[in-house]
Amino acid sequence: MKTKMVLLFTMVLAFTITSAGAQVAYQKTQQERIKNGYKKGKISPAEASRLAHQQKLMHKDVKRAKCNDGRISRSERQRIMRKQQMTDRQIYSYNHNRRSRF
Repeated sequence: MKTKMVLLFTMVLAFTITSAGAQVAYQKTQQERIKNGYKKGKISPAEASRLAHQQKLMHKDVKRAKCNDGRISRSERQRIMRKQQMTDRQIYSYNHNRRSRF
């Protein structure tokens, strides 16, 4: 019985740490995509500024979610993922909208 409880606690703790780490890794990937698009000239300075602002707001959301109770709840995770998916679509559209920095 004790081993089952310890195993369950360990799995829950690992899942919580993994989900928070996944959010941060996702943001880093998006930041790299923004940098690459800007370096290649596919993203204009105004578009890069908008995307950077969105990244900053998402980082604040993740930080706020962790500060409330030490973990990210399912609803908070879904809200953050929705915002990240919207930002993904914007990065893609900015990279392919035929506007350039040059």
